[in-house]
Amino acid sequence: TSSERGQLFRQRQRQREEDLTVIVIRLREQRILRRPTSDIGSLVLRAREFYTVFRHGLETLDPVAQQLRTPHVAELVRASVERKERYLRHAVDPDVVYGSLVGVHALLDQWRKHTSCYSSFTLEVGDAECLTTTDGSASPVVVLRTRLHARFSLQGLAVMFPQSEKRPDLIARFVDKPFTFDCATWFQFSESGRIVIYNVQVNVVEALVAAVGSAPVVAELAQLSTVTPDYV
Repeated sequence: TSSERGQLFRQRQRQREEDLTVIVIRLREQRILRRPTSDIGSLVLRAREFYTVFRHGLETLDPVAQQLRTPHVAELVRASVERKERYLRHAVDPDVVYGSLVGVHALLDQWRKHTSCYSSFTLEVGDAECLTTTDGSASPVVVLRTRLHARFSLQGLAVMFPQSEKRPDLIARFVDKPFTFDCATWFQFSESGRIVIYNVQVNVVEALVAAVGSAPVVAELAQLSTVTPDYV
């Protein structure tokens, strides 16, 4: 049922957050190094580079949409998608973990689904911090702050809020409205410098309230949600 799926999602989300919290606490309790000019600094650069590449998300090469574009634009879109896919396969470990998802293909699929929910999508990269230990007992973790400036499409809201057809009046308040989501991403790197764990937290509720100016309206929207990990 929708209730059971929601409960399972919340349990997985809590576990994901708890796992990374333990890692970060463990690093903070030990002697932490912050050396911008060292190998640690290069990991911060890699984390920043990741979101620079995916600044506008990952487009889906929909055959119908491609046919509607001019040949030149269609080729530019295809080349952009292929470049991003090549980059991700190089940047992450083949068995990268994202919540309950495992592997490069799952992460690519996640990016496509997430991007498709918005009519516009722009990531702004903010501050970063790299945590590691002097004895190398834990893999380095980079915590990167970003802001997502986006607008929901009608189709995207239908995906994220499957019961939205019951309240078209409510959904109309969110379609194509500008939102800014504050995000935090944890990147855990392997010894070879590839991403092995990738976790994102998004301040969804605060962003929605700030945009529409009403917590009760956002609460009503939440009632229409059967959100799954594929879209968060």
